[in-house]
Amino acid sequence: MVKTKDDLLQMIKECESYLDLSEEVGHLEEALYAGGDVVIWITSDHLGSDQESLGRILMKELLICLAEIGSNLKAVILSNRAVKLEEDPANHQALERLEEQGVALLYCSTSVHRLAIEPELGTRATMFHLLQVALSAKRLLSL
Repeated sequence: MVKTKDDLLQMIKECESYLDLSEEVGHLEEALYAGGDVVIWITSDHLGSDQESLGRILMKELLICLAEIGSNLKAVILSNRAVKLEEDPANHQALERLEEQGVALLYCSTSVHRLAIEPELGTRATMFHLLQVALSAKRLLSL
């Protein structure tokens, strides 16, 4: 039973202990202290809920625009089906450009594990670390 914040943090660590992310910790520290003040948390491979095909086009446009104007971004967090975004070549290129600009690209390790993918870009992070980055932002946009 979760009674305190420490209990919750311990439970999260225990749930994600099956993943070895020891070499990723340095990248997570960089994300916590990155220069921008905006974090974008993306949880889907498309925008909206009506038409997935239109939503995929909109997501692609969003990522391309972010790569063009991303100077104030601290991090982009990808969880759930959003971890599959880089499978599309245009999305991959936009995400790669963001990373080259110093934006931390963080993949939810549980989502990566459950969807059985191996991202080429970014850093895998536990939910505990994703929350640390999100809560360190001055502004958080969730899509």
